[in-house]
Amino acid sequence: GGHTLQDLVEQWGKAIAAERGNYAMAERSASRYSTIVTEFAVHVGADTFLDQVTAETVSSYRDDRLQTYGRSKKTVNLEMTALRSMFRFGMEKLGLEANPAEHVNVRRTKADRNREARAGVRRPPSHEEADRICTEFPAIKALSCEDCQDYAMIARYTGMRQGEIAQLLGSDAVLFPTDAYLDAVLRTPDQFQKPYVPADGVPERMVLCLYVRDRGSRSTKTGLERIVPVAAKLLPVVRRRLDQAGGKAFFPSALPDRGS
Repeated sequence: GGHTLQDLVEQWGKAIAAERGNYAMAERSASRYSTIVTEFAVHVGADTFLDQVTAETVSSYRDDRLQTYGRSKKTVNLEMTALRSMFRFGMEKLGLEANPAEHVNVRRTKADRNREARAGVRRPPSHEEADRICTEFPAIKALSCEDCQDYAMIARYTGMRQGEIAQLLGSDAVLFPTDAYLDAVLRTPDQFQKPYVPADGVPERMVLCLYVRDRGSRSTKTGLERIVPVAAKLLPVVRRRLDQAGGKAFFPSALPDRGS
């Protein structure tokens, strides 16, 4: 009797995908970790009882991933991290006596780390390249060429992630006084903010901002609200989006999770 590996995979998957839960992860991380542990369960046997999963089971899987499937040490190291996290959850929630993945590691040499570091170094685009990136988009799927350019401009001048930009509303473009402390504004934003009317411009001692916040299905990058000032080069983009959207979505055809 007892819990099976499938029980653990399902319960941990729900825990890491739950919003604001104790085990919650970012959506992309939760999806990747769930895929990793599901592959492990398929390899070992989903109906295997948890007390039958040993360190030897995990280390054998590690070796198989490296040798038979040719996965990189960096990839398999991440997989071991996911398994350790899942079995730690099993100890807390399902009465698992020990974590079979706790001491199963991937030995990465200095040469491995140097090789990964070299592969990961990418030169940031020059200003000329960034301008070209933001102005030479073709139309893709339901997004027009102008949509793609505006999307790229907002990303460039705000640092917002794709999902946040995809869910921007016209009502998120608001005015805040330049003489108010930011922490006070974030505590009671309704007390300070005023709607932005493009025809009226930006009044003196006010600054146009994009108010990034959690709302319904939308989540922010850090889980914290942010007030992002609109740079001068971004102002024409915001005005164009507002003319088209009013108070509704800046990019109504964009998928809310990633924008494409």
